[in-house]
Amino acid sequence: MTMPATFTGVTFDVTVELDSTGGASFLYYTPGKDTPSTSNSIEVTGPEIILYRLKSAPDGFRFIGAVSKTPYNGVIEQSFTNPDGDQILLEDLCMDSGSVSYHLLLSNGSNAMFLMSPDPEVINKN
Repeated sequence: MTMPATFTGVTFDVTVELDSTGGASFLYYTPGKDTPSTSNSIEVTGPEIILYRLKSAPDGFRFIGAVSKTPYNGVIEQSFTNPDGDQILLEDLCMDSGSVSYHLLLSNGSNAMFLMSPDPEVINKN
């Protein structure tokens, strides 16, 4: 998939860890940084591609999609998950003002249970 020349992009590397009780923690890193991001929000002022790359997770975990309580409010136009399940791309044309919270959804490969991330947020400043 090739990004259109008029889009800018932001990338996050995602690490998923499970604790001894089965609880999950999600850490989001900007590529090249050793410490996780402290903000779950992304402010967008123009067309943007937001890429999440699964860098570390327990065996069998992979992205299967992104979900939102308000998927049709016009903030995120499309989401794509690559066939390997290690990347999710969100497309924001920044045509509508507003914000949307969404969750990254992962399968674990061993049963029908899914794991949902805390809610990153995209805020269009249009």
